Amino acid sequence: MTSLEYEAPKAGTKGTVNHASFPEAMFGGFLGIGVIFGAWGQASYVDYSKCYDISNLKKCFTFSPVEGINAFEHLVFYVTVLMLAVFIGSLILGHIVKKRGTADPSIVDRLFIVGFYIIVLQLQLRIQWTMERAIDCF
Repeated sequence: MTSLEYEAPKAGTKGTVNHASFPEAMFGGFLGIGVIFGAWGQASYVDYSKCYDISNLKKCFTFSPVEGINAFEHLVFYVTVLMLAVFIGSLILGHIVKKRGTADPSIVDRLFIVGFYIIVLQLQLRIQWTMERAIDCF
């Protein structure tokens, strides 16, 4: 687990792994996210103007289906919100709570554990509501 690896170097070592600096990590993260968002936008899977526009932002903060927004666009919006919350939480834990001077690396473990269930829950609710609406039409 990565949360245990960052507490202290192993006994008898000086910490032999050179980690990326904070600016390098941020650049890599933003580059990776930018490539993914760009690919989704170019492939016409996501229309970012529907949920990321300031005027439409409020209507996307619901788990129920929103008119004109498909399930994948809604999921991308929630993954973005989760990603920002984890990033801000990591900075708060690392700088303020643990006073390390860096972001909290143990947040990665929590993201993989909790994030998966949040995404599955959102998709499950979306499918359930879509099926209920389809049944009500008959």
